[in-house]
Amino acid sequence: MNYLAHFALAGDLEEHRIGSFLGDFVKGSLKGTYGTLTEQGIRQHRLIDSFTDQHPLVTRSRLRLGERHRRHSGIAIDLLFDHFLATRWDEYYSANFTEFCDHCYSELEQHQHRFPERAQTFSQRMLEHRILHSYHDRGIINLALERVSLRLRDPQALVALIPALEECEQELSQDFHEFYPLLQQQARQLLDYPQP
Repeated sequence: MNYLAHFALAGDLEEHRIGSFLGDFVKGSLKGTYGTLTEQGIRQHRLIDSFTDQHPLVTRSRLRLGERHRRHSGIAIDLLFDHFLATRWDEYYSANFTEFCDHCYSELEQHQHRFPERAQTFSQRMLEHRILHSYHDRGIINLALERVSLRLRDPQALVALIPALEECEQELSQDFHEFYPLLQQQARQLLDYPQP
């Protein structure tokens, strides 16, 4: 899952949503640096990623893209799944999509001073380019893959996935809509886990 799904799955508490954002930027053990509720959100983010990566429906999606794309298919699936969530948001949430995204931007802005440097930089870019809103646009997914590819040792490996994504997009959409309700249920349970 990518940023939109992580924010949405984090539940009703602002600190959980902040933690869900920081999950990609805070590594290693958590020692109370960010506060109990924020660290619950970070843990939930990590567990969601683990649950998603190991789930048979997501494995099926990755296999649809072909064995030669196995190494980078997870990145592409994460981005495309956020697109599917954005385009059919009303099936999963009662909150207005635009208002939800704006609310997340506002929370990020208020908490930026607490973030590690990389998280600060990315949150500023998220606000500037309205990244959560942009998942609605299918073309943005290809553009995002091209941008991410520039950080890889073999940039062409990720760009080469784009035609495969387009070929089986309908099947991938079905996979997502089968998987996401299961993920919502799991995410709610994860926030109730005892915290170490």
